[in-house]
Amino acid sequence: MVMPGRLIYMGYVKWNYEILDRFCQDVFETFGFSSEDSETIKDVLLTADLFGIESHGMLRSALEKEAASLAAKNCTPLDEAELRMILARLDASENEKIRGDLDRDLHIKIGKMAGNPMIFSVLSASSQLMENIITGIRGYLMQKNNSVLEIDEQHHLLVDAIAEKDEKQAKKYMQEHMDSVERYIEEIAKKEQL
Repeated sequence: MVMPGRLIYMGYVKWNYEILDRFCQDVFETFGFSSEDSETIKDVLLTADLFGIESHGMLRSALEKEAASLAAKNCTPLDEAELRMILARLDASENEKIRGDLDRDLHIKIGKMAGNPMIFSVLSASSQLMENIITGIRGYLMQKNNSVLEIDEQHHLLVDAIAEKDEKQAKKYMQEHMDSVERYIEEIAKKEQL
């Protein structure tokens, strides 16, 4: 279902419907869904977005939580070292663009550690959209609070839980993180409507 000229608002970003339509179709087909199934999935997600029901955000949140739990289960000493290296670089950088990239890298690493190809594929495929959202949220927080301390603290708690192989806590901290992200997306959207 193509809707020429329509715009979809994903958090603070405005997307042309035709571009998202083609992108989603390509992503689902790339990951092995048939053309018909890909069309059905993307139609449901994009139509929901047009009506203000951001179901892809719920899907992403569910995948992120499951990835965190599986990453805790599968965490090796090398994985822990790589996560902590990303956190150290994130903490050391003062450039929010670089910090945004590292934030994204942290989530992708957790997705890879999950050991589930479907979760990793979906999280990786959405990394471009995620990059825009991360950059926007971090920029918004810097303007609002002159700090992204809450997000950074959540990352540390999450990595600690994964390193301790505490699946339940990893899932809990990822949920808290995703709740914060959703809250900031809603704040940004309300601010733009004023």
